[in-house]
Amino acid sequence: HISGYTGYRAAPDTTELNYRRYLAIFEASSAFDNLAVRFSSSADRKKYLGTTRSPYWYIVSILEFEMSSSSNSYALVAESEYTSYDNESEIYLSTHFFRGGIRYRHRMGNLSSFYIEPRVARMFCKTSKEERYIEGSIVLGIDLFENKWFWLTASYEPGYRDYLLDGNPIYSDFTINRISVIGSIHMSHSFSLDLFLSHEPEKHSRREDDFSISLISLELKKGF
Repeated sequence: HISGYTGYRAAPDTTELNYRRYLAIFEASSAFDNLAVRFSSSADRKKYLGTTRSPYWYIVSILEFEMSSSSNSYALVAESEYTSYDNESEIYLSTHFFRGGIRYRHRMGNLSSFYIEPRVARMFCKTSKEERYIEGSIVLGIDLFENKWFWLTASYEPGYRDYLLDGNPIYSDFTINRISVIGSIHMSHSFSLDLFLSHEPEKHSRREDDFSISLISLELKKGF
């Protein structure tokens, strides 16, 4: 599958925010007996017409090899996020984020399962040593889709991010605890309650850098 898009943004208040956008997407998958291979990549180009913001490329790629049986599956997952600015500065830095993981999934039914995925990630940056880090984490997740009255997907990801520059003046190492919950309850034939929860507290080696971001959304829907 190959697709392409183009667009233009105009900001009446300031021409510095005007840009042309070009987006290309490539997706491919194949299966050989119990082995499945999936690859996707998107290249996003934003070209600002002013001089305040630098034009850039943002390229995201995911490669996955999955071997499965009737009740279990094992997957090798590699992800890449590459950002390249035409004119680098202290604000606009070109970076390359890479993450690899091994996922084990056990099926509990036709559509429900739980999984565990150890991950290792690395941030590369040629022009700034402060941005470089290594991150290790493990994802524990569950997907429940068997019951017609509700569905739920949830995950918990503990880990640690280590910035490679000793005495980093901008960033400090921190402990990761990412929690994500998405679900829906069908209260009747016409009403449903949707939930989205995200919580990411960061416990830093410098206490003053401690940070936490949380988002919760509840939505009541009625069908006609």
